[in-house]
Amino acid sequence: MDLAIKISQGLREKIKPSTPEEYVNIFTECWDNEPDNRPTMKQVVDKLSVIITKTNMMTENVQVNSEPNNIEERVFQTNRGFALGQLQVGYFYHNGMGIEKDLKMAIYWFIKAANNGNMIAINNLGLCYHINMEQVLN
Repeated sequence: MDLAIKISQGLREKIKPSTPEEYVNIFTECWDNEPDNRPTMKQVVDKLSVIITKTNMMTENVQVNSEPNNIEERVFQTNRGFALGQLQVGYFYHNGMGIEKDLKMAIYWFIKAANNGNMIAINNLGLCYHINMEQVLN
């Protein structure tokens, strides 16, 4: 109950510096004290869809070199905790680029990248779960 009162008095989570501005704008609009000023759920979904579409277009436009030595470099980077390398290894597994397609491993690497703050990996996980790929984890 104490937390609810604090939230009603303006308590909010601290925004991580790595959070993209588009996301910050969405959730700060949702925090508005005046309910009539808050976006509807449909408006939030529409805004998120635009972000996801833009992210997917950016990902699709990236020319990924699937030569074995590039994959080895990405694996090396993942072992050193680089979120982008982890994301790309997940992408390689997801699409079978240079290695055998393995959705379970793709999700594993997307989770690692997401835990290291990679927003594209977080989006990819959301899309994976949205299209029921979580079944590969069972």
